[in-house]
Amino acid sequence: MENQTPPKLAFIHTPKTAGTFVRVFFDNLFIKEGWQNSLHDPFCEFSPYKENYKKRGRDFDKNQLKKIIETEKSNELTPAFVHNHAANWSAESFWDFKNNKWITFSFARDLGDILCSYYFYLNKFINDDSLPEDSKPMPLTDHWNFNVIGIPRSAFEKLTLDEFVSIAVRRKNIRAMPTFYKALDFISPYSTENFAFFLKKYLDYDFDGKVPHVEGHQDSGKEKVLVSGNKGYEYYCESGEISKATQKRIAGDWRQKGFKRIFEKSKHLFDQ
Repeated sequence: MENQTPPKLAFIHTPKTAGTFVRVFFDNLFIKEGWQNSLHDPFCEFSPYKENYKKRGRDFDKNQLKKIIETEKSNELTPAFVHNHAANWSAESFWDFKNNKWITFSFARDLGDILCSYYFYLNKFINDDSLPEDSKPMPLTDHWNFNVIGIPRSAFEKLTLDEFVSIAVRRKNIRAMPTFYKALDFISPYSTENFAFFLKKYLDYDFDGKVPHVEGHQDSGKEKVLVSGNKGYEYYCESGEISKATQKRIAGDWRQKGFKRIFEKSKHLFDQ
């Protein structure tokens, strides 16, 4: 970043799209580089917001996001990072950041893969009795899981993958991508190569596939790994576990059509 204006990065985190890895990467990078005062992530284990937000598991609201913009106007020499889940980025907040020259970015994923990921993620924590209750990353009844899909846990436990995906695709509140995705400065499917491209372009950082090491922090040095057991939407379509009728519904959904446009555009990412 030598001789460049330090970037201000606004991350729109769509669940099940490598978003946790991305935000943890920035959490560690900012603490390692001494930029922690401009690390605006309420879920970060060592951010200034830990006591106020982490215990409640909540994002920033519209007024708090406005305050972050004002705070960073007087901090021109340091990069900044703000993290919020897509469901809590209103169009107004998004344009506030974009109009104040923040780099807005997100990662996208095939809608079918997102819904399969939800299914196997929820099943993992229902079936894994080896995990003590207090070690699970979030209550299985909170709005990021069952409530966002609108299926009670008792009903979910009886559903096949096809039944779950067929129900979940009808839930229009599932954010496979923000509605304003076309206005983002950067959006692509997540891959090591695409994330490396983003980091090099905006931070001149050479990504080695790992979270930067920070002594004493649990995610230091981790690589992104798949933990849910999900083999992927395409696999379950080919195996017949997802029906033709459900596949047709996925293909016709605006979120899937939007992903396809992003996917096609990302093929030319390295031509830039």
